[in-house]
Amino acid sequence: MPRKKKGYGIRTVDEPSEPAAPAEEIIRLKPHDGRKSDDASRPDEEVSARLELPPNQGGSLRTHEPGIADLVESDAVSVAEREDGWGNPDASRRSIAWGWIALAVLLPAGAVIWSLTKVQESHQRVDGMLQEVRTTQLTEEEENAKAAQLVTQIESSLRGFHAAKNVTEALPFVRHPERVQPLMEDWHTRHPWTMPKILRMRQFAPQTMGSRADFWLATLEMDDGESRHLIVDAADPRRPRIDWESLVCYQPMEWERFAEDRPVGKALDFRVHVEADHLFSHEFADASVWSCFRMTTRGPGPAVFGYAKTDSDVGRAILELLAANEGRRSSMILRLEIPENLKSPGGVIIHQLVNPSWMFLDPPDPGS
Repeated sequence: MPRKKKGYGIRTVDEPSEPAAPAEEIIRLKPHDGRKSDDASRPDEEVSARLELPPNQGGSLRTHEPGIADLVESDAVSVAEREDGWGNPDASRRSIAWGWIALAVLLPAGAVIWSLTKVQESHQRVDGMLQEVRTTQLTEEEENAKAAQLVTQIESSLRGFHAAKNVTEALPFVRHPERVQPLMEDWHTRHPWTMPKILRMRQFAPQTMGSRADFWLATLEMDDGESRHLIVDAADPRRPRIDWESLVCYQPMEWERFAEDRPVGKALDFRVHVEADHLFSHEFADASVWSCFRMTTRGPGPAVFGYAKTDSDVGRAILELLAANEGRRSSMILRLEIPENLKSPGGVIIHQLVNPSWMFLDPPDPGS
């Protein structure tokens, strides 16, 4: 049920008061440290009962005491610090992080500058590559133009040579004309001058011989039904020259006649194919002293066996050339001689390795 509200009124001090209500018993706590309480000065009529607390014997009066780590790490802030600046309008504003603003501005700017730098570098690389390509193209075009012009000059020399009617007319188109002229005249006393006509120039291929890379191999189809392979020296691109000696495989005498007649006491230079062999007989029976080589030449013809002492300069040079060619047949110019009183029916002495191929890169020494 609802409680009745107590009424309030005004009364005078002199008005006799109503009988006082019994005093309420007050219980006060008395400190245990021996200090006097303020209650000592109070009238005895005030009855007080004190609750005695036992002195702390080292125990804790709290159910949980904070450790030292909690106290050290506590983020306590003094009241003075919390109240400092109250009512100050500037204190209520948040400080502006200018470093972050600057970073936010500089990062995009740096990215833009980096991108522009990379783009510029890319453009420079592309420009360099394009320039290199243009240079390569120009170089290739120049080389192609030179090669085309050289082929035209080679064709002109080939046509001029095959149009010649004698040695004199052919000399301007051959290599080493001063040395070769007597050889051409000797050859054509044994072989009538017949020069087939060119039907078609089928192929031109650059060749490297020795230390030189200015030779070309020309393959021609002739009107006699045969194909001709000519070595052209293009050291002077304005006047390419034909190697006549390798074209006809020049020999000082016919190979068949040399093998059959065996001229004694004559040292002659022959273009021969050479292979190692093992035919040891008569004067050349001792295989520990002699090396045997089987020799043939272009086209059909007999084989002739040449001998050189294994420990001689010519014997070692021939063996080295065969070894460099993996033991296969090799083409050389050898100086051969049949000495007097030689009993071997097919043997000849190899006096000198004149040239390691059928073509002289440079004119040989006349005294060699």
